[in-house]
Amino acid sequence: MRSTFWLPWLLAAALASCGLAAEESKDQSPSTEADTAAGAAEPSPPVPEKRPLATELERWDGSVQLGLYGAQGSSRSLHLRLGTQLRRKADCGVLSGTVNYHRGTRESQVVADRLACRLRQEWLKSESPWTEFVQGSVEIDKLRPYDARITADTGFGYRFVSTGATRVTGRIGGGLVHYFGLPAARPEPEVIAGLDLEHRFSKRYKLKTAFQYARQGRNLDELSVTTRADWQILVSEEKNVSLNLSIEDRLRRWEPARSLNDLDYSITLLWKF
Repeated sequence: MRSTFWLPWLLAAALASCGLAAEESKDQSPSTEADTAAGAAEPSPPVPEKRPLATELERWDGSVQLGLYGAQGSSRSLHLRLGTQLRRKADCGVLSGTVNYHRGTRESQVVADRLACRLRQEWLKSESPWTEFVQGSVEIDKLRPYDARITADTGFGYRFVSTGATRVTGRIGGGLVHYFGLPAARPEPEVIAGLDLEHRFSKRYKLKTAFQYARQGRNLDELSVTTRADWQILVSEEKNVSLNLSIEDRLRRWEPARSLNDLDYSITLLWKF
């Protein structure tokens, strides 16, 4: 009897709770639909897209060059040349760097062992041909009395010509030069002036020249002149391979009786990427 007595009351309570839950769901559903409609009416703010890696890579270009040549007969000689160049162009400026290595032997004797690295940051102005630059170089030559030669300069440049086929830029500035490995060596001032020219004659032929004149030392009585010219011939347009003929003359003079003059010329294969 007791179990049957409580059964109707339990059923009634269960039905009442179900009814209240249904009424609450009806009351909440219009507001939910209204909120959904309001959310659909107001567009969400756009999410800023991150710059993909491909966009940054498009700013870079460069090249790798390789040259190996020798001779065997009455005397044996072998020369190896390696080089790379990187360049990043942005709206505000151009960052460029080069690394070149040359090693040569003759009759098992080392006649050339030189590593040269150069780096330059140049800030461009769209409304003016004037530029500002900071540059540095490291030169390690095993056949010289010093261990390394390091320069750091800054100054101004002027773009005389800047077209799709021709670029002519002059620079003037100053900085410091230091020879490591020399007795009582210390950083000394230097004044530089240079001129760069680049002209593309056609799709297959391109000429690049660079000239730099520097006065160094506490009295600016030391002379350093570097002249370089590169003639590039496109061999394979599909693989972007060119033949590069280069010549470079480097003159260092401390006094009339002490001077060094090196002339390098080479033929290398150059692959651009």
